[in-house]
Amino acid sequence: MPAFTLPRFAAAAVLGLTLLGAAVPAVMAQSVAVPDAERTKIEGVVRDYLLRNPEVLLEAMQALKEKQQVEQDRVAQAAIKTNRDALFNDPNSYVGGNPKGNFTVVEFFDYRCGYCKQARPAVAEMLKRDPNIRLVLKEFPILGPDSLTASRAAVATMVGQKDKYYAFHQALYDYKAGLNEDAVMSIAKSTGLDVDKLRQDMKDPKVDQILAENRALGDKLAISGTPAFIIGNQFLPGAAPVESLMAAVSQARQTCDYC
Repeated sequence: MPAFTLPRFAAAAVLGLTLLGAAVPAVMAQSVAVPDAERTKIEGVVRDYLLRNPEVLLEAMQALKEKQQVEQDRVAQAAIKTNRDALFNDPNSYVGGNPKGNFTVVEFFDYRCGYCKQARPAVAEMLKRDPNIRLVLKEFPILGPDSLTASRAAVATMVGQKDKYYAFHQALYDYKAGLNEDAVMSIAKSTGLDVDKLRQDMKDPKVDQILAENRALGDKLAISGTPAFIIGNQFLPGAAPVESLMAAVSQARQTCDYC
């Protein structure tokens, strides 16, 4: 058997880095047929190398993260194109900004999401800087029962008292305490909603249908957290500064032919 050299087993070392070293023996056993003594020697050299060069672990993890992001972007872009009508032209979603604008940004959000609250100033500034943006709001309650209660009430407002939706939407975001049903109804009353009608509209099967469709759409886009933005043909997860939002809008305006 030729003498062991590190380059020969670089792939195993990188994989070991990615998995924090835990799977190196199993991988070596499956992918390289070597005697036990030689394998033990290989594992020892790889371990010593990692201990002397721990920065390689960070490099490998970063490379893996970047690779996963590229794949996520590819899947999201395909899903955006396939589901563009549900994203950009859904009659059951509120359209803010300029409803007659020539470019669409979609936001998936949860009223109890701290990052969504942080994103609000940047979104408002984006709409101010570009008055031709349509902002489609997608109710996406993923943070528990109170989130669901708030979104069900908001969607019910779209169903029965649509002209009051945006003020209610803003007030739900601004509320500092827990959004249980009593709090939601109090907020509704303060924004001029007919609370009795709202309670009745919340029982409409259409409300659950809209929320289910939003959730299914989010699953197709692999959305796992909020906020999540669809900017033209791009997927942008998380709260982002206005400069990042505007850069994504500028790029998508040049590259998206169906937005």
